[in-house]
Amino acid sequence: GKGKGKGKGKSRPPEPEGPPDEVEEIGEASHACEDDLVCKCTNERVPHFNARIFLENKEEIGKVDEIFGPIHSFYFTVKPTEGIKADSFKKGKKFFIDNQKLLPMSRFLPQAGISKTGKGGGKGKGKGKDKGKGKGKKGKGKGKSGGGGFSGRDRKPFQRQAKEVARAKARARTKAKVKGKRAKAKARVEEEALLAVAVVTAVAVAAGAVALAERRKWGHLSRPGPR
Repeated sequence: GKGKGKGKGKSRPPEPEGPPDEVEEIGEASHACEDDLVCKCTNERVPHFNARIFLENKEEIGKVDEIFGPIHSFYFTVKPTEGIKADSFKKGKKFFIDNQKLLPMSRFLPQAGISKTGKGGGKGKGKGKDKGKGKGKKGKGKGKSGGGGFSGRDRKPFQRQAKEVARAKARARTKAKVKGKRAKAKARVEEEALLAVAVVTAVAVAAGAVALAERRKWGHLSRPGPR
């Protein structure tokens, strides 16, 4: 017998994950880079990509996006969840991770007994002084070696981060120069105002002295006589 059947069904959307049973400190905030948050890792182990990051009260703030830097002093970036801004966290703010979302550092260190190996050979023939024909095969090699750090899946965000930090420093220096120029200009204006007041006062005193001398000369100022 033959039978045909058709069935239709709709899969349910994945239910949101609740907070983990246990969390441990993974790092601290360094600075914001565009829309991401750059953090310094303070844990001996390495976080999974896309692992959720929490505050101490297990409130989720985002997910691990990139890992980069020296292997024993590396950084990672957090892609904030909707409604959370990367620049809302102060430098040094502690962050936490599910303790089941960490890998041992030994996974990223060179293993004993594994070294680079390679095989290769070539053949060639040539005739003449300046002309020749040759054929050969390039050597191929396989091997593993320990790297000096995490390169990340894409270094462009961190190149942009370095440029943004340089621009921020340049803006700070420009603001300091402008502030210094304004302070000098204000002091100069105040000095000129005091000088003007002193000149006006001196002129007034001199004019008074001249008027007094004139009045005495013409006898308009009476002097007390002897008693």
